[in-house]
Amino acid sequence: MKSLLTLTLILPILLTANGCGQLTQSKAKALDIEPNSPRNIVIVLDATRSWPFWSEAIERIKREIAMGGLKETDASLTLILITNRNFRLPAPIAEKIPISKAKNGEMNIDFLRVRNRILAKLDELTVHPPNLPAGTDLLGALYEAQDVLKDCEAGEEWLLIFSDLGDTVGREIELNFDGAIVRCFYVPPQGNITRFEKLVKDWSDRFLNWQASSVQIYNPTASRRHRLLE
Repeated sequence: MKSLLTLTLILPILLTANGCGQLTQSKAKALDIEPNSPRNIVIVLDATRSWPFWSEAIERIKREIAMGGLKETDASLTLILITNRNFRLPAPIAEKIPISKAKNGEMNIDFLRVRNRILAKLDELTVHPPNLPAGTDLLGALYEAQDVLKDCEAGEEWLLIFSDLGDTVGREIELNFDGAIVRCFYVPPQGNITRFEKLVKDWSDRFLNWQASSVQIYNPTASRRHRLLE
C-alpha cells in the first residue's frame, strides 16, 4: 500500500484531435454523468525532460482549480508525477475533500484550505521542477493511478493525463480502469498526422480494453480549448 500525503479535501465518447486541433468522432461507450455526483480525480503529470509542456500544463491545472473546476461534492484528488521509474517513486500526493456543508451561503473553509494547498504544491513544482534522468515510465505511473482509483470511495472516477504518451520502460502489465473517464492533454502531433492518428488509436484502444468508460485525447491546440472535467 503506497504512502499518501493526506489532508481533508478532494480534489471520457472517444474523440481524436488532428494536427490542427480539430476533433473527429470515434468509438466510445455511452457516458452518463450526474451533475452533482462525487468525483475521484487522479492527475498524472509528465515530469520527464522529453515533454515540453510541463509549465503550460501546470498553469492550466492551477487555472482550472482556481476557477471552480473542483466542487464541494468531489471526493478526492491525487497528483502522480510520471518519472523515469515510477512504482512508488515518488508517492502520490492525495487530498480528501471533507464531507461537510457550508453555512449561510459561505464556502466550505476546509474545502478552500485544501484547494489552496493543492495550488501551492503546483506553484512549488513550477519553481522547482524535478531534475530526473532520461526515461519515461508512463505505464508505471498508470499502475499507480489504477491503485489509487481502486482505493477510492464511491463516485465517478476521472483520470486526467498530461503527457506525450511516450513510454521508454515498456513494463509488461495489464491495467483495469473499470468505468473511469480518461482524458489526455497536450499530446504533441508527432510530426505528421498519420503518426498522431496511430498514437491516438493505439492508446484509445488500450484504455477501452482496460475498461475505461470513455476516452478523449487532445493535441496541444485542442487542449487549450477544452475544460479538464467536462
